Amino acid sequence: MGNLMKIKIGAQQFFLLLLALPCPLIAADALDGLIAAAKQESELYFVAGPSTFGGKKGVAELEAAFNKKFGLSMRIRFSAGPEMNAMAARVITELKAGGFSPD
Repeated sequence: MGNLMKIKIGAQQFFLLLLALPCPLIAADALDGLIAAAKQESELYFVAGPSTFGGKKGVAELEAAFNKKFGLSMRIRFSAGPEMNAMAARVITELKAGGFSPD
C-alpha cells in the first residue's frame, strides 16, 4: 500500500506540473521542484475514461512528449475507467449522502 500511495502522489505532482506550465515567471521554482519529484517516479498509473486524451495511443504520445520535454523516463500506465461525468455524479451523490470515498 505504501508504494501505491507514492505512485498516486507522483501522479498528482505530474498533473500539477501541467497546471504550472502557463505561468513560467511565477512558477519557475515550483516547476523545478515538480520536475525533480517527477524524475524520482518510474511509473504513473492514469485511470480515466477510455477515450480521454485519445485512449492508450494518445497517452503513449503524451508520455513520449513529457519524457522528452522534461528529461523524464517515466512510463504512463493507462487504464480505462469510468467517464468523468459518471465519476462526478458518484462524488456528488456521496457528498449529498454525507460521505466521500476518493480513490
